[in-house]
Amino acid sequence: MARPNTDELVEALKAWAMAFMHQSMHRTIQFAKQHHLSMSQLGAMLHVNRTGPCAVADISDDLGVTSAAVSQVLDRLVDEGLVVRTEDPSDRRAKRIELTRRGEDTLSR
Repeated sequence: MARPNTDELVEALKAWAMAFMHQSMHRTIQFAKQHHLSMSQLGAMLHVNRTGPCAVADISDDLGVTSAAVSQVLDRLVDEGLVVRTEDPSDRRAKRIELTRRGEDTLSR
C-alpha cells in the first residue's frame, strides 16, 4: 500500500477542515436564526456558558467589541429571559452576567 506524500496529506486535511468549518458555521447561523438571536447575542451566551458568571468586560474582551456594545446585546438577552444581571458579591457596583434556565435550555439544543 503506497503512503500519501506529505503535500497530499496536508491538502486533504485542509479540505476536511474547510468542509467542517463551513458546515459548522452554517449550522450555527441556522441555530441563531431559529432562535431569533444575532451572532453577537449567541457569542455572548456561549461565553457565559463556557466561563460561568462573568463581567460585561469579560464578554467584551472575548467578542472583541466595546463594553457598551455588549451591554446593548445583553439588554435584549435579559428582555428575552436568556440571561440575568446580578450584583457581583465582591463589588456591589459591578454586575455579573449569568445564563437563566431558559438560556441554558436554548444552548443545550
